[in-house]
Amino acid sequence: MPTCGSQIPICDVPIRYDTYTGCTHACSYCFAKRLSDITQVGLGETPRQLLNFIQGKRSSVTSWCDWDIPIHWGGVSDPFQPCERLHRRSLESLKVFRETKYPYIVSTKATLPAEDEYLDIIKDTKVVFQVSMVSERYNKFESGCPSFAERLEMVKMLTPYVKRMVIRAQPFVLEVEQDIIDAMPAYRDAGVYGIILEGMKYRTKRADTEKWYGDNVLKKGLLKRSFQRIKEEAHKHNLVFLCGENRLRSMSDDLTCCGCGGLEGFEVNKLNFNSFNLGREYEPTKAQQTTGTAGAFITMLQGMEHKYGLALKKLSFDEMMKLHHNKHNKMIS
Repeated sequence: MPTCGSQIPICDVPIRYDTYTGCTHACSYCFAKRLSDITQVGLGETPRQLLNFIQGKRSSVTSWCDWDIPIHWGGVSDPFQPCERLHRRSLESLKVFRETKYPYIVSTKATLPAEDEYLDIIKDTKVVFQVSMVSERYNKFESGCPSFAERLEMVKMLTPYVKRMVIRAQPFVLEVEQDIIDAMPAYRDAGVYGIILEGMKYRTKRADTEKWYGDNVLKKGLLKRSFQRIKEEAHKHNLVFLCGENRLRSMSDDLTCCGCGGLEGFEVNKLNFNSFNLGREYEPTKAQQTTGTAGAFITMLQGMEHKYGLALKKLSFDEMMKLHHNKHNKMIS
């Protein structure tokens, strides 16, 4: 069943769907490696579970959502990695999206979606397509992926058939700033809507990093200067600048950094820190104000579920989001 991850307080599209577990793309920088052995690829959620969610069935962690929120497909595992040729679970999921016309956002580094069998279905779905591609320099760090050039060719093929095409330049490092700028004319000519940036998270401390919660992240000032230059260049090429870096979210042209903001039929969740911190208007839904809908926050308890799980059942999503925000502000003040 589609579920929520630990990004629930800060993400406008926090409900994710993964047809596979693990990933054979073998990106050396992958954050998921810290959590599990991603080389062990297996089957994830099913098209039947996807359809159940679309038809209104909610779990304890999605009970707060009483509307057709876009689903983010490929949150922790690429849905079009090589094992898809064998299992075809993503192909069957695409058929569900086509039949229901349910909104979704897909993230991938694979070129399989451009093949006729997949493209023939994708063109009849309601999708914002995200392709992760930073720079040709990353080819050596993404040994199991199609090359940067191959992904660019896929972007050109797919763009006419999707609601929006977005480039995910994540994880960003300072050394590729000019590479991203140099690629913008090609993105513009391919019909790309915008580009998302988020900085690299390092396992060890470096001279150019600082601690942000449990991560070693690039210093805010360094990122801000680089992002500003990229943003200005993006606008020259009529590309939307989207900032997935939580510390710099105010730089984004749209607080919904996944690229579906303002798109008809893609109603996101605005009851989160982005609205609280940056003055965006929001209105809690009936479900979000209903006692017992705070279950999504259990994904953040990290081993303390038994201690606080019962308390969540006594709170609404709205109450828990505001309590968590107050606690967050005290921690960083």
